[in-house]
Amino acid sequence: MKLKKIVPSLLLLLVPATTIADSGFIVQGATVTKVSSGGASSFGFNVSGGTGTCADSRIKFDSALINGDGNIDAMNRAYSALTAALVSNSKIDVWADDTSDCESATSIDILD
Repeated sequence: MKLKKIVPSLLLLLVPATTIADSGFIVQGATVTKVSSGGASSFGFNVSGGTGTCADSRIKFDSALINGDGNIDAMNRAYSALTAALVSNSKIDVWADDTSDCESATSIDILD
């Protein structure tokens, strides 16, 4: 009887692990080549070089994918970081909730 109670609990513990496993860097060490304005909660940018699924491609930053309040603030900070990286020719790392999708960026790190 106890086994019937334990198995569903163990399955619930595995659900967050699959979500976390899909998160990660979609590109590392890339150079920003273009930053475009977008909609109310998203914008696009192009990167050159780097490594990862989205190296040498167009990436979409979407603040609607970020949990919590302040999504527009997060979008503005990311846009500013990308603009600064573009002007200074700094390399960036881009984090996403789905590492197979270049349309789900949620975090930008400037490296140089």
